[in-house]
Amino acid sequence: INDGHLDSILDAASSIAQELIDDGQRVAIYALASPTHFGPLVDFTSDLEDIEAAIGPEGTARTSEGLGSRDLYGSLIEAMSVLESEGTNTSPVFRSFIVLTAGTDQAQAMESSTARSAVRSAIGRSVSVFGVAIGGDGERQALAEVLPQQLEMVPDSTALADGASQILDIMDER
Repeated sequence: INDGHLDSILDAASSIAQELIDDGQRVAIYALASPTHFGPLVDFTSDLEDIEAAIGPEGTARTSEGLGSRDLYGSLIEAMSVLESEGTNTSPVFRSFIVLTAGTDQAQAMESSTARSAVRSAIGRSVSVFGVAIGGDGERQALAEVLPQQLEMVPDSTALADGASQILDIMDER
């Protein structure tokens, strides 16, 4: 997925990861991409060097050929499953998932209702789900259906870091 926003998304993810790791949390970063490319860019870690190697300025995610079309719905379903299983292994007090996206689902491999059910099920099991997305009112409405807890919309990729910072502030309050 590189529609001109990948570097900004990875920069915001790196900032979020650094703050969460500084707070003693473990972080995983996944590509919300086509089903054949969904998976960890960085598996759960508390090592900033692992994060940097994958998504830093020279990271493998920035130099890859592409990840296919944005399968937001299918990736959300997979991510909820991964996060829930991680929680059972380490029993964290607070489990959260932050979606950084340049828009809505493109792949249309899954229905939004299936993704919505997976997210709501995870929320029911104490997973907090947040979103920061580039877009306007049309994207807000579509994304709010599947990301019901907290969604920050930003006008362009230069504002992603500000949106991510707002999400981190909300997480700090919890």
